[in-house]
Amino acid sequence: MSGALEGIKVIDYTQIVAGPFAGSLLSDMGADVIKVEPTWGEPQRESAPFIPNETRNFLALNRGKKSLPLNLKHSKGLEIFYKLVLTADVVIINSRPDVPVKLKIDYESLKKINPKIIYCENSTYGTKGPMSHLPGSDLLSQAVGGLVASDKKVQNGLPQFITASPVVDHATGFAMCWGVTTALYHREKTGKGQKIDTSLLGTVMGLLTPAFVEVDVVDKDNIEKFINNLNVLKENNEPINKAMELKKQDAGAFIGSYANNYYRMFQVKDGVIAVGILGNRVRKKFMDLLGIVDFRLDSDFDVVNLDGWDTSDDLKVKKVYQETEEKLNGYKISEILPKMHAAGIPAAEVLFPEETSRLEQVKANGLMVELDHSLAGKYKTVGPVIKMSETPLVAKLPAPALGEHTDHILKSLGYNIDDIEVLRNEDTIY
Repeated sequence: MSGALEGIKVIDYTQIVAGPFAGSLLSDMGADVIKVEPTWGEPQRESAPFIPNETRNFLALNRGKKSLPLNLKHSKGLEIFYKLVLTADVVIINSRPDVPVKLKIDYESLKKINPKIIYCENSTYGTKGPMSHLPGSDLLSQAVGGLVASDKKVQNGLPQFITASPVVDHATGFAMCWGVTTALYHREKTGKGQKIDTSLLGTVMGLLTPAFVEVDVVDKDNIEKFINNLNVLKENNEPINKAMELKKQDAGAFIGSYANNYYRMFQVKDGVIAVGILGNRVRKKFMDLLGIVDFRLDSDFDVVNLDGWDTSDDLKVKKVYQETEEKLNGYKISEILPKMHAAGIPAAEVLFPEETSRLEQVKANGLMVELDHSLAGKYKTVGPVIKMSETPLVAKLPAPALGEHTDHILKSLGYNIDDIEVLRNEDTIY
């Protein structure tokens, strides 16, 4: 069985995270992905290399591709790129919107060469509007998109961005792949190519969808009040953590950090467990298991009308929180997790990636793969994250060494050995 995108050729002119990740996803589905990068290599090759031009991040984000370093500012380099476009189905690119135009590889230019081309362009802020020309990154999209201010992590008075993963970049990679596969399906039906625009800003807003819901009858006055107060704080040069305090809604039964008793981490004797309970019925099972009473789970408790809520109620909630911590602190992971799972309570141990990769669960689902790099040797990495019964996904190639496939690709375009040598001597290729 072959991948669903077998026979599809993708030109991947991307760098850093979002675009490269999308290219690898398309490769997993069977596409032939050619990574076009500068002759000195894309920036991710320079980020803490363990051998020249090779980094862990590059290996992780570029498996399944062939490398063709091209100098697109050189007329012969652009000519090679255009020849590739003639034979390609998809072009993916991530940059500021002005870059493709300057390099003459924008959608309008390429569709003249191949009208059926599917062109996916990712940018930080989108291709239109007053911020479209600005450079950006995952961090900046987290900032502008509201994620930093919403995540409630403050250190030395400053909100902190998510650091464990470039989460917006990775989610955008999925969005790019989603757009490309949908466009391929549309082209199959109509014969027409198209342009796809994705942006880090759009992705982060999608990730925060509930935060952007504004119901006029409930939210309009509160939002206007918040914005007015926020502007006053800014005018008075107040620190941002004061503005973040304004965001705390009067949720009555959920006032205070201790109110979050059911979606959080707990210390146990030999580690930490995560508990993620989203419904009151299962919350009640959790409390019954521990022998604790939470008055907010009583059938007659009215979570909507909390006019009578007072300080004593806050103290009762705090007591529930403290009792839960104390009870769980007396268990080992091997003691409490089986009890919780038997009761249908969502809970898991907090692990490091090195532990996760060795889980039998990960092995059973084939989530890690081993590849053999031409320079770095064998390495393990995350494999395809979805399974398809009829068109299986495969991590078919390691990340390419810089220029590893230059000769092979150019020969397929009609260049002979002498032509290739001339191009290499002129620094058009690597």
